[in-house]
Amino acid sequence: MKLLLLVLCSLSVSAISIETVWNQNFSKELIVNCEESSACSAEFGETTTLSEEICDDCFSTDLSATFIFNGIGESISTGQAALEVEFFEFLKDQKFVSIDFDTPYDLVTNQSRIKKKLAYRALCEDSSIDPVLFFDVDQNGGVSSPRFILCGDGVYELELFAIDLHDDFFGTPELY
Repeated sequence: MKLLLLVLCSLSVSAISIETVWNQNFSKELIVNCEESSACSAEFGETTTLSEEICDDCFSTDLSATFIFNGIGESISTGQAALEVEFFEFLKDQKFVSIDFDTPYDLVTNQSRIKKKLAYRALCEDSSIDPVLFFDVDQNGGVSSPRFILCGDGVYELELFAIDLHDDFFGTPELY
């Protein structure tokens, strides 16, 4: 029983939660709660609100938006654990686009909210909370490279076209 309690405590040490809020004037804020993360608290205090610029280019059905929203879980996937310090520095710069399952940016997929929620949650091993995906912003204010995903158990790198090098994509070379 003591071992179980120790494990539960160690999982809560880096507890971070981010709430996305769209206001009436259509501005966007992220509320960062550093529940028990000393690295987060050092950067933001216990709770902080970050303003996120609206990504006007994200409200579209162009190739980039189609690729992102149709690629959740396929071409866009969760990578290895990220350094929390890098993630917090990324947030402090406030040059990012955050996307969750309920984003108004998704004009591409015609799925129910439940299907979207399940697709986003499938990106994380700990699917107890809804993940938030973070992308770089390009010089025009649009979505650029995928960077991080916040899951229930931590922050991970967000990968584009992750390929398992152990897969045999082309079969045995002698057959070609």
